[in-house]
Amino acid sequence: MLGIIFYNDFTFLELFIMAFVILMAIELLALYFYQVGFTFSELILLIAFPLFSYSSTLAMRPELMNIAILEIHNKIIGFNIIGVGIPLVVSVKILVQKRLPLRETTLIMGIVAIVTSLYTIFDPEIGLIVQFFAIPPMLAAAIAFVLRRDPRVHKYNTALMTYVCGTLGVLIGADMLHFHQILFWMPNEPVFISIGGAGLIDAIFLSGVIALLFDLIFTCQVHNVLRDFLKVIKSG
Repeated sequence: MLGIIFYNDFTFLELFIMAFVILMAIELLALYFYQVGFTFSELILLIAFPLFSYSSTLAMRPELMNIAILEIHNKIIGFNIIGVGIPLVVSVKILVQKRLPLRETTLIMGIVAIVTSLYTIFDPEIGLIVQFFAIPPMLAAAIAFVLRRDPRVHKYNTALMTYVCGTLGVLIGADMLHFHQILFWMPNEPVFISIGGAGLIDAIFLSGVIALLFDLIFTCQVHNVLRDFLKVIKSG
Protein backbone atom coordinates (compact mmCIF):
# COMPACT_ATOMS: atom_id res chain seq x y z
CA MET A 1 0.00 0.00 0.00
CA LEU A 2 1.43 3.36 -1.04
CA GLY A 3 1.58 6.11 1.53
CA ILE A 4 2.30 9.83 1.40
CA ILE A 5 5.53 10.95 3.00
CA PHE A 6 5.26 14.03 5.23
CA TYR A 7 8.09 16.35 6.19
CA ASN A 8 7.13 18.53 9.13
CA ASP A 9 3.44 18.38 8.15
CA PHE A 10 4.23 19.17 4.48
CA THR A 11 4.02 16.69 1.60
CA PHE A 12 6.85 16.39 -0.91
CA LEU A 13 4.68 18.13 -3.53
CA GLU A 14 3.95 21.05 -1.21
CA LEU A 15 7.64 21.42 -0.40
CA PHE A 16 8.49 21.33 -4.11
CA ILE A 17 5.90 24.01 -4.90
CA MET A 18 7.15 26.19 -2.04
CA ALA A 19 10.76 25.83 -3.21
CA PHE A 20 9.75 26.63 -6.79
CA VAL A 21 7.85 29.76 -5.73
CA ILE A 22 10.75 30.92 -3.56
CA LEU A 23 13.26 30.38 -6.39
CA MET A 24 11.02 32.27 -8.83
CA ALA A 25 10.68 35.15 -6.35
CA ILE A 26 14.47 35.28 -5.90
CA GLU A 27 15.00 35.23 -9.66
CA LEU A 28 12.48 38.06 -10.19
CA LEU A 29 14.08 40.04 -7.36
CA ALA A 30 17.54 39.60 -8.87
CA LEU A 31 16.23 40.56 -12.32
CA TYR A 32 14.63 43.71 -10.94
CA PHE A 33 17.82 44.65 -9.07
CA TYR A 34 19.76 44.27 -12.32
CA GLN A 35 17.22 46.24 -14.37
CA VAL A 36 17.26 49.24 -12.03
CA GLY A 37 21.03 49.65 -12.17
CA PHE A 38 22.82 47.23 -9.84
CA THR A 39 25.84 45.42 -11.30
CA PHE A 40 26.34 41.65 -11.32
CA SER A 41 28.89 41.80 -8.50
CA GLU A 42 26.44 43.85 -6.42
CA LEU A 43 23.74 41.24 -7.05
CA ILE A 44 26.05 38.56 -5.65
CA LEU A 45 26.62 40.61 -2.50
CA LEU A 46 23.03 41.78 -2.03
CA ILE A 47 21.10 38.61 -2.85
CA ALA A 48 23.23 35.50 -3.39
CA PHE A 49 25.52 35.80 -0.37
CA PRO A 50 22.79 36.63 2.22
CA LEU A 51 20.56 33.82 0.93
CA PHE A 52 23.46 31.38 0.99
CA SER A 53 24.28 32.45 4.54
CA TYR A 54 20.70 32.04 5.76
CA SER A 55 20.23 28.66 4.06
CA SER A 56 23.59 27.11 5.01
CA THR A 57 25.34 26.13 8.21
CA LEU A 58 26.60 29.72 8.49
CA ALA A 59 23.18 30.65 9.87
CA MET A 60 23.79 28.25 12.77
CA ARG A 61 27.22 29.77 13.50
CA PRO A 62 26.78 33.53 13.97
CA GLU A 63 30.42 33.91 15.02
CA LEU A 64 31.39 33.41 11.37
CA MET A 65 29.21 36.34 10.31
CA ASN A 66 30.50 38.74 13.00
CA ILE A 67 33.96 40.32 12.91
CA ALA A 68 35.49 41.75 16.08
CA ILE A 69 37.19 45.16 15.88
CA LEU A 70 38.11 46.31 19.41
CA GLU A 71 37.38 45.74 23.09
CA ILE A 72 36.05 48.37 25.51
CA HIS A 73 35.96 47.28 29.16
CA ASN A 74 34.03 44.02 29.09
CA LYS A 75 32.47 44.62 25.67
CA ILE A 76 33.91 43.34 22.39
CA ILE A 77 32.80 45.62 19.55
CA GLY A 78 32.43 44.23 16.04
CA PHE A 79 30.18 44.28 13.01
CA ASN A 80 27.96 41.86 11.13
CA ILE A 81 28.91 41.07 7.52
CA ILE A 82 25.32 40.97 6.24
CA GLY A 83 23.98 43.77 8.42
CA VAL A 84 26.86 46.23 7.90
CA GLY A 85 29.58 44.89 5.63
CA ILE A 86 27.58 44.23 2.47
CA PRO A 87 25.30 47.33 2.54
CA LEU A 88 28.29 49.55 3.34
CA VAL A 89 30.49 48.10 0.58
CA VAL A 90 27.75 48.35 -2.05
CA SER A 91 26.68 51.85 -1.01
CA VAL A 92 30.24 53.22 -0.87
CA LYS A 93 30.95 51.61 -4.26
CA ILE A 94 27.92 53.37 -5.77
CA LEU A 95 28.93 56.73 -4.27
CA VAL A 96 32.60 56.42 -5.23
CA GLN A 97 31.60 55.62 -8.81
CA LYS A 98 29.47 58.81 -8.71
CA ARG A 99 26.31 56.97 -9.69
CA LEU A 100 24.45 59.14 -7.16
CA PRO A 101 24.79 62.85 -6.26
CA LEU A 102 26.38 63.23 -2.83
CA ARG A 103 24.29 66.22 -1.71
CA GLU A 104 20.89 64.63 -2.29
CA THR A 105 22.08 61.29 -0.93
CA THR A 106 23.30 62.89 2.30
CA LEU A 107 20.04 64.81 2.72
CA ILE A 108 17.73 61.82 2.27
CA MET A 109 19.98 59.55 4.34
CA GLY A 110 19.95 62.05 7.20
CA ILE A 111 16.16 62.29 7.20
CA VAL A 112 15.78 58.50 7.14
CA ALA A 113 18.33 58.14 9.96
CA ILE A 114 16.46 60.60 12.20
CA VAL A 115 13.11 58.89 11.57
CA THR A 116 14.64 55.45 12.16
CA SER A 117 16.13 56.65 15.45
CA LEU A 118 12.66 57.59 16.68
CA TYR A 119 11.41 54.04 16.05
CA THR A 120 14.39 52.25 17.61
CA ILE A 121 14.46 50.85 21.14
CA PHE A 122 17.18 49.04 23.09
CA ASP A 123 16.41 45.71 24.76
CA PRO A 124 19.34 44.23 26.77
CA GLU A 125 18.04 40.71 26.07
CA ILE A 126 17.81 41.16 22.29
CA GLY A 127 19.67 44.31 21.31
CA LEU A 128 18.46 47.19 19.17
CA ILE A 129 15.01 46.74 17.67
CA VAL A 130 13.54 48.84 14.86
CA GLN A 131 9.77 49.10 15.21
CA PHE A 132 7.76 49.61 12.01
CA PHE A 133 10.97 49.14 10.00
CA ALA A 134 9.02 49.50 6.72
CA ILE A 135 8.50 53.22 7.35
CA PRO A 136 12.13 54.42 6.84
CA PRO A 137 12.64 52.76 3.42
CA MET A 138 9.19 53.93 2.30
CA LEU A 139 10.17 57.44 3.35
CA ALA A 140 13.46 57.14 1.43
CA ALA A 141 11.62 56.14 -1.75
CA ALA A 142 9.05 58.95 -1.38
CA ILE A 143 11.64 61.70 -0.79
CA ALA A 144 13.83 60.39 -3.63
CA PHE A 145 10.92 60.71 -6.07
CA VAL A 146 9.84 64.12 -4.81
CA LEU A 147 13.36 65.56 -5.06
CA ARG A 148 14.06 64.04 -8.46
CA ARG A 149 11.05 65.82 -9.97
CA ASP A 150 12.45 69.18 -8.84
CA PRO A 151 14.22 70.80 -11.84
CA ARG A 152 16.80 72.34 -9.51
CA VAL A 153 18.01 68.92 -8.36
CA HIS A 154 20.52 66.74 -10.19
CA LYS A 155 18.94 63.77 -11.94
CA TYR A 156 19.70 60.40 -10.37
CA ASN A 157 18.62 56.76 -10.28
CA THR A 158 15.80 56.65 -7.71
CA ALA A 159 16.17 52.89 -7.18
CA LEU A 160 19.84 53.20 -6.22
CA MET A 161 19.01 56.25 -4.12
CA THR A 162 16.27 54.49 -2.17
CA TYR A 163 18.47 51.46 -1.52
CA VAL A 164 21.51 53.43 -0.34
CA CYS A 165 19.50 55.87 1.79
CA GLY A 166 17.16 53.17 3.07
CA THR A 167 19.86 50.76 4.25
CA LEU A 168 22.44 53.27 5.47
CA GLY A 169 19.72 55.47 6.98
CA VAL A 170 18.47 52.52 9.04
CA LEU A 171 22.03 51.54 9.97
CA ILE A 172 22.92 55.06 11.13
CA GLY A 173 19.59 55.79 12.81
CA ALA A 174 19.26 52.46 14.58
CA ASP A 175 22.86 51.57 15.39
CA MET A 176 25.01 54.69 15.32
CA LEU A 177 22.56 57.06 17.02
CA HIS A 178 21.79 54.51 19.75
CA PHE A 179 25.30 53.16 20.20
CA HIS A 180 25.77 55.18 23.39
CA GLN A 181 23.02 53.13 25.05
CA ILE A 182 25.01 49.98 24.36
CA LEU A 183 28.28 51.48 25.58
CA PHE A 184 26.73 52.66 28.87
CA TRP A 185 24.99 49.32 29.37
CA MET A 186 26.75 47.39 32.16
CA PRO A 187 26.31 43.63 31.63
CA ASN A 188 27.29 41.16 34.31
CA GLU A 189 29.66 39.28 32.00
CA PRO A 190 31.71 39.97 28.85
CA VAL A 191 29.55 40.33 25.74
CA PHE A 192 30.07 40.66 22.01
CA ILE A 193 28.31 43.69 20.53
CA SER A 194 27.81 43.40 16.80
CA ILE A 195 27.01 46.56 14.82
CA GLY A 196 24.25 45.66 12.40
CA GLY A 197 23.79 42.31 14.09
CA ALA A 198 21.22 40.70 16.37
CA GLY A 199 17.80 42.27 15.76
CA LEU A 200 19.09 44.66 13.09
CA ILE A 201 20.24 42.11 10.49
CA ASP A 202 16.76 41.51 9.12
CA ALA A 203 15.77 45.18 9.49
CA ILE A 204 18.73 46.43 7.44
CA PHE A 205 18.57 43.64 4.86
CA LEU A 206 14.82 43.93 4.38
CA SER A 207 14.90 47.74 4.34
CA GLY A 208 16.82 47.60 1.07
CA VAL A 209 14.29 45.22 -0.48
CA ILE A 210 11.34 47.22 0.85
CA ALA A 211 12.88 50.47 -0.42
CA LEU A 212 13.13 49.04 -3.94
CA LEU A 213 9.59 47.72 -3.69
CA PHE A 214 8.27 51.20 -2.93
CA ASP A 215 10.50 52.56 -5.69
CA LEU A 216 8.74 50.18 -8.08
CA ILE A 217 5.32 51.28 -6.79
CA PHE A 218 6.15 54.97 -7.23
CA THR A 219 7.61 54.31 -10.68
CA CYS A 220 4.45 52.52 -11.77
CA GLN A 221 2.39 55.41 -10.41
CA VAL A 222 4.44 58.07 -12.22
CA HIS A 223 4.31 56.25 -15.54
CA ASN A 224 0.66 55.22 -15.11
CA VAL A 225 1.54 51.56 -15.60
CA LEU A 226 -1.71 50.40 -13.99
CA ARG A 227 -3.78 52.60 -16.31
CA ASP A 228 -1.98 51.27 -19.40
CA PHE A 229 -2.36 47.71 -18.11
CA LEU A 230 -6.12 48.21 -17.69
CA LYS A 231 -6.33 49.61 -21.21
CA VAL A 232 -4.64 46.51 -22.57
CA ILE A 233 -7.09 44.26 -20.70
CA LYS A 234 -10.10 46.24 -21.94
CA SER A 235 -8.88 46.27 -25.52
CA GLY A 236 -8.25 42.55 -25.38
